[in-house]
Amino acid sequence: MANQRSFIPADSTTLLEFLRERRLRALTYPSPTTTDLKSRLDTLTPDQLLVPAKVVSATDALCIKGALYERHDFYDAAHTCAQEAGESPTVAYWHGICHRRQPDYGNSKHWFRRVGRHPIFPQVCRAVCNFLVTASDDVAATFRRHLEEKGEWDAFYWIDLCSEWARQEDEANKRVLMEVQEIEWEVLFEYTYRAATASE
Repeated sequence: MANQRSFIPADSTTLLEFLRERRLRALTYPSPTTTDLKSRLDTLTPDQLLVPAKVVSATDALCIKGALYERHDFYDAAHTCAQEAGESPTVAYWHGICHRRQPDYGNSKHWFRRVGRHPIFPQVCRAVCNFLVTASDDVAATFRRHLEEKGEWDAFYWIDLCSEWARQEDEANKRVLMEVQEIEWEVLFEYTYRAATASE
């Protein structure tokens, strides 16, 4: 499969191995399982994952490994990476995502208070609003209107939406939020990768 993330060099075959398929993940983690993918990821250090890029931030490199666990629904491993990565707004962001999907919404808000106003918030807001314009569901219109009125990404409103809709049966609206979740993950992953490798 072609590399859809142009910020990652095409010869980063180890990293791209874990990013081959687009995963539209549930708002909360499914029951944990053990897979060959997780066993493979367990054996790799952050430096090995990012070859041939040179790691310049061990904190962000460990966040990359945690992000891959998170993407494939391995909460415990993702959470461990967030705990061990140190302290930064980006670490807190990944930590907050883990707890949002756990789900432990109060703990997620705790971590987003530590995030503060992350540098990716404007980009996430723009990308999500652009997507929500194309969605016709009620939750999309309400969410877009809130973001446009606030003028920036609102992580706490987003947590509340996930809390509300994760318990609902309306699959169409939940799918909209799952797409938003994917957008947020991709923007944060690129930011973290660039910080880990000093990539321009």
